[in-house]
Amino acid sequence: MDIVEEIALGYGIENITPKLSPSQTLGEKSLMTKKLELISKTVVGFGFTEVLNSSLTSKKILFDFTNRDSSQIISVMDSKSQEHTILRDSILPGLVENLSKNIHESYPQRIFETGTVFLKQNQFLR
Repeated sequence: MDIVEEIALGYGIENITPKLSPSQTLGEKSLMTKKLELISKTVVGFGFTEVLNSSLTSKKILFDFTNRDSSQIISVMDSKSQEHTILRDSILPGLVENLSKNIHESYPQRIFETGTVFLKQNQFLR
């Protein structure tokens, strides 16, 4: 891509006429996405608030709340932050952290999340 950009800059971007691709396709949501959206809408309809936590988390959040064995963690190399060093293998610790940070709010705090978790099986990421 860099070489295309260099050629375009050398030629002069203002000299390039934009054109639409001759082929067109219509996008469609996957069946899994449709199911997750239906589940989310249903749970929101029951009065819950959907939260969205990062898939990157810390050892403290992931294991302090659950007291689990840390041998199955998937660490991120060269993380820019100590808060984001591990791929989560459970959604629950993030939800507990949400509740602990919002302890001053009135109860009940009815929250849920649908999201990706990362599991290691036979040394492979699943």
